[in-house]
Amino acid sequence: MSRARPRSADLARLERLIRESRVMDPGLKRHWLQVLPFLTPADRQRLAAILRSGESPSNSERPG
Repeated sequence: MSRARPRSADLARLERLIRESRVMDPGLKRHWLQVLPFLTPADRQRLAAILRSGESPSNSERPG
């Protein structure tokens, strides 16, 4: 039986930002929630900054 890795508080905050975002449609929210665990810390910071500013991340701004 595998054990899930503990989630950091930063990851939980970013998940909440994604879920509460008014600029993302449901499909885009699903995408970011799926790839979130694989983002680098720098990519997570960039995504959080975009969400806090109220902008919609475009395809060119998507990390990875």
